[in-house]
Amino acid sequence: AQATVFHGRDRRLDRDIAVKLARVSGAQALSKMLGRFETELRLSSKVSHAHVLQVHDCGELEGGTPYVLLEWMEHGDLGRLLDAAWRAGVQLPIHYVHYYALSVASAMRAVHAAGIVHRDIKPGNVLIRGDGVVKVTDFGIARVLSGGGAPHTETGQTVGTLGYMAPEHLTGLPGPQSDVFSFGVMLFQLLSSSMPQQGQRNGRPSGHIKAEEWELIPSAWRGAVRAMTEPELDGRLADFGAVIDAIRGVDLAEDPQRD
Repeated sequence: AQATVFHGRDRRLDRDIAVKLARVSGAQALSKMLGRFETELRLSSKVSHAHVLQVHDCGELEGGTPYVLLEWMEHGDLGRLLDAAWRAGVQLPIHYVHYYALSVASAMRAVHAAGIVHRDIKPGNVLIRGDGVVKVTDFGIARVLSGGGAPHTETGQTVGTLGYMAPEHLTGLPGPQSDVFSFGVMLFQLLSSSMPQQGQRNGRPSGHIKAEEWELIPSAWRGAVRAMTEPELDGRLADFGAVIDAIRGVDLAEDPQRD
């Protein structure tokens, strides 16, 4: 809602690029957007991984509009793919889901190893290249971990996307396991083509997935995804190394209708 993305061409380096232009007005909003683009450039440059999107540069146009230049991904994002599947009345093949899940989880393991909490893992922030490779993007609201293991965040500030946020994230205290929760919600979507319904608190999703929702995903995946989305940190998978092990432990042959 705050930016428009164009397909561009870098004639000096002879490569396709994505050009993201801010679509906000007012000095304060423009300054905030430029800061977000600079954060995206700085933090993504700390992670060198095959499934993390490359950010090439950022700055301001002559008129003051902030921009950021990114690696071009021909097929858009996973959210768009899910929408297309929903319109066609089909679900994603289970082997596609398995590949996407392992790719994103391995990227997030590298992100956390670099001391970064993403804070907005969702299908719209996973892009698909022309050859099918997926990459995590949008580090604009990501934060660097402090020495105590919590990201630097202004007191009382909550940023992210409702429905993907863990209970501790909703209270303004996100950490690495909050990304695990968001990833689990995204994986639920990939498996079911729908968002898991959550209990409400103050009129918004609480981070507690309703028990009946688990019937919507294949039984082979339920234990793993539930472990990613446990409301309490003590019950949730501790990191993306554990997430990867859980995904690799899923029996893909258990649901032949989703091959």
